[in-house]
Amino acid sequence: MTEQLAVLNSLRFDPATGIGLFENADIVTASMLARRAHCTDETVLLALALAVWAHRNGHACLNLDTLTDDLGRAIARSGQDWELPALPTAKEFDNALRASPLVRVLDAPGTSA
Repeated sequence: MTEQLAVLNSLRFDPATGIGLFENADIVTASMLARRAHCTDETVLLALALAVWAHRNGHACLNLDTLTDDLGRAIARSGQDWELPALPTAKEFDNALRASPLVRVLDAPGTSA
């Protein structure tokens, strides 16, 4: 799991520099969920941390199609001056999440769980 955490640690907030996206809560929650589900996919781990980050910042969901732009705006609003590293595409997130044991995929909108 340590290797998979590298993707999250690269976005960890550093209080010394004031730069970064994820707080410890985002990383710990994502890694705990992934560990319990035996999930080692970095893209899923990143999606988990982003979901926790989004909730912590008052968002109900993430739009994968506009994720990079949305995160860029969040970074700019925070007054931080750094560039977001390349993130998986919406399709890469979609494929990884659909294959993950942590996600249940419903066949069509309105399908009951």
